[in-house]
Amino acid sequence: MASNQNNSNQYANQFQDYFKSFTNGFSAKQPSPVDFQKLSQIQQSAVECLTAANKALFDGIQKLVKSQSEFFQEQAQVAANIASKTLSAQTPEAAIDNHTRYAQHYFDANLQNAQNVAKSASDTSVKVFDILNKQAVENLSEFSRKAKKAANA
Repeated sequence: MASNQNNSNQYANQFQDYFKSFTNGFSAKQPSPVDFQKLSQIQQSAVECLTAANKALFDGIQKLVKSQSEFFQEQAQVAANIASKTLSAQTPEAAIDNHTRYAQHYFDANLQNAQNVAKSASDTSVKVFDILNKQAVENLSEFSRKAKKAANA
């Protein structure tokens, strides 16, 4: 029981020493061990970076949605034209020919659309990655400069 009391006193004394040491870092006599202004600048640049990345992502998605809307409208118009031509065809062969041409057009248009969607998604992801990568490189470079400066001091 005395041993537990001694351990408690020892831990309490260590805590008081750590706390004094911590609070001394904030005294007016000594410079702060943490550069709060620099920390705030880093956080501000990180927020700006994420905002720019989110904007690039949103713009890419918005562009993709717009292009898909236009694509579906075009395909609906083509389908209506083909249906009209098929219904007004003079012979069954002409109707089949119209259907065949539409099927080929539909296949080609959808293949091209899939390629456009993939390219748009790829371009957007590259743009977002570049924004985030640039910020990471800047942060790591700053950290490296600070570490070298501290090592040489």
